[in-house]
Amino acid sequence: MKLQALLVPILAWSPTTAQNTSMPIPNGGTLVPADNTSYSGNIAPIPWHTRPEVYDHTGAAVRHGRARLNSIRMHYYTAGSGPPLLLVHGTPKTNYYWYKLVPLLSQHFTIVAPDLRGFGYTDKPGAESGYDSTSNAHDLAGLMGLLGFEKFHVHGEDRGAEFAYVLAATHPSRILTLSFGEMLLSGFALDEYAQFNEANVMAQYTARGVWLWHIPFFYLANVPEMLLAGKEDAFWTYFMESECFNPVALSREAVAEWTRAAKGPGGLRGILETYRAGLVNGAFDFTYPVFFYMARCFRN
Repeated sequence: MKLQALLVPILAWSPTTAQNTSMPIPNGGTLVPADNTSYSGNIAPIPWHTRPEVYDHTGAAVRHGRARLNSIRMHYYTAGSGPPLLLVHGTPKTNYYWYKLVPLLSQHFTIVAPDLRGFGYTDKPGAESGYDSTSNAHDLAGLMGLLGFEKFHVHGEDRGAEFAYVLAATHPSRILTLSFGEMLLSGFALDEYAQFNEANVMAQYTARGVWLWHIPFFYLANVPEMLLAGKEDAFWTYFMESECFNPVALSREAVAEWTRAAKGPGGLRGILETYRAGLVNGAFDFTYPVFFYMARCFRN
């Protein structure tokens, strides 16, 4: 059983149609063609068209694009029409995660599904370059602004749920509804995670019955990179199956796509730095009451 939470609708709003063309934006951001391949200053993604496709409810392929914002170029796709719904994937996945939900949701919403900073077909800047929740929230808010969506629904899963939560906390006037699942919020929730600091993370190595084993492992500098290089297929397949209540539900195609992205240039960077930024995320200051409920226990 996994963590789930929900915030009720905040503001009423009428939908706006997304723009998916190349155009300058007044605030300095830019929507760029999906096939533009020039990069500078960080590791560039491989072309999005080498990955399996996602389809909407009509059977049409989703619309791909890239947005230049906050010193990165973010890959995203859109589908459907109606009120905008931002979908935020977790680790170690990409926006392909939503391939089974898009055909269901695109009948009712304009879907926007980005690859997060450091993941998939989005740029992978250096370790010091904004893998914390607040920086990711600014990326997401910027993307939706570039696409013309001032107000929108947002759903996140796993680490993307934390980014979605902070997005709602830092841009409350823009969020219509927030829903998220499969996530322990840094500094909030289970006792182990509520005290998310370096000493407690490392203490898990000596605790009996360690179940958040990946947290201290990914936190170590350079060690995961050395041990996982060349073993991405076996490791990430095991990791995702062990985190899943029913591993049969994971399609081989999806797992292959996520492990392929992890094996690409800089592919481990976003995954590991996102976890390492948990110490920054845990310091997030909640200044207002929050209704929160969760499972009594988690299944490994």
